[in-house]
Amino acid sequence: MIREPDFRRSKVEQLPNGWQKISALGKEFKDFDQIQDRISRETEVDFWGDGTKRKTQVIDGFEDVLREPIGQGFGGFYNTNFTVEQLTFALSRASHPAITKLLSENDSITSAEAIKFLRQESVLRGLKIIDIGCSQVPAFAVAAGALGADAYTVDAQDINPEYKRLLKGHIVLDLNAEHAAEILRKETGGELDLVTESVLGAGRNAPRNLKAPNSATVIKIADTLLKKGGYLYSATVDRELGSALKKVE
Repeated sequence: MIREPDFRRSKVEQLPNGWQKISALGKEFKDFDQIQDRISRETEVDFWGDGTKRKTQVIDGFEDVLREPIGQGFGGFYNTNFTVEQLTFALSRASHPAITKLLSENDSITSAEAIKFLRQESVLRGLKIIDIGCSQVPAFAVAAGALGADAYTVDAQDINPEYKRLLKGHIVLDLNAEHAAEILRKETGGELDLVTESVLGAGRNAPRNLKAPNSATVIKIADTLLKKGGYLYSATVDRELGSALKKVE
């Protein structure tokens, strides 16, 4: 659980050198909406447990590893609807022919059927990713791993061993630690294709002085971990800077 969401983190006013803003109208997002339409379905979810249901998109087909659809939410903080966006963006960065086939066919298929097909084809094989501040339910990384990616996670708290076995690695680390970026590069080997982040706040069982990283910290970590041409897809970085960021140097 989360003590409280932290919406007051400072934003980066301008990008440091070596980064490119990626607009939602850019080529990187050309297939984003179509992919999301094919792999997700609309439903109503009581995110906060107060009896009020809200419409959202969820992705079926990972219940064997997560026990609930992607985006189903847990208290409004774990496995949120941003997880759906993270997975959609990862798929949009893959160049597997099975994704092209899925988008080109006009057959009406369910979310579960689409994901079953993509998992059988291991469409994210070859992608190296990390979700920073993954929470104790690392839904995106587990799903990406099930699709073939080398998926890493990092959080200030440990995660359930049943999730760990589905990942390339999990690192327990305060993202605000002085040498966090260098530690993560050593643990993962760097040269990642994708860094994602959607931290809402510190977990209920986390140390009381634990703070969520600001966008400057997120970009610094991504800059250290990504290979040239890699992407940062973050909920923290101000979307006025771009719907995603690309490392170009």
